[in-house]
Amino acid sequence: LEFQKFNLTLSDVSNIPGSKAGLSIDAKLPESGALSVKGDLIVLPDVILSTALSIDNLALESLQPWIEAAAKIQLKDGLFSLKGTLNSSPDNLAALSADIDIAELRISDTLENEPLIGWKNLGLEDAQFSLADNKLELSRVVLKEPFARIIIEKDSTTNFQALGNADAPMTETTQENTAEQAEPQNPLVIQVGETRVTNGSVDFSDLSLPLPFRALVSEFGGQIGAIASNS
Repeated sequence: LEFQKFNLTLSDVSNIPGSKAGLSIDAKLPESGALSVKGDLIVLPDVILSTALSIDNLALESLQPWIEAAAKIQLKDGLFSLKGTLNSSPDNLAALSADIDIAELRISDTLENEPLIGWKNLGLEDAQFSLADNKLELSRVVLKEPFARIIIEKDSTTNFQALGNADAPMTETTQENTAEQAEPQNPLVIQVGETRVTNGSVDFSDLSLPLPFRALVSEFGGQIGAIASNS
């Protein structure tokens, strides 16, 4: 991730316990993206951060080098935006409250260079994340014009299963770390109040049947009530 311009300003800095310093960060991101952080910072006796956070039109293509190391997919497009607050204290190192949008996302596989998934817009309304509680709460998820290409191959595997990047050899240490991560002691809890999907489409093929077929589903949508990962 590259910053085309980065300005950091600290004001009213003092070594008096409990005194607040002003913090301001303004940065230009690739394409037309921008980052803004403005708020207060207390350093003594404990670090306490209280800020307003804004990310506008972050081009997700800039994340491609990290993504291609893990999966055989390519981000063709996508803009990430966030507006909210970010706080940090000894009791909770990261507390985020924000509205999040991911617009015009297009993901293709690098095996056949075909569209895989995407959408017009994904909105995460009133997102509340607490690192101390290891919980993410979303008041509403709104997904507009989603698309997915799903293929069941002749061996009954799917096109998604072939996307994992297994090129990197696993050392004994890596295997041990993977085993430890497989059973997290405190898994992230995700709660969603409502989910809405509008004008979706799916390109579905099943090649495992005696008579293979393909179906194009369009203009589907619906609404789902409250769901949670721990229930």
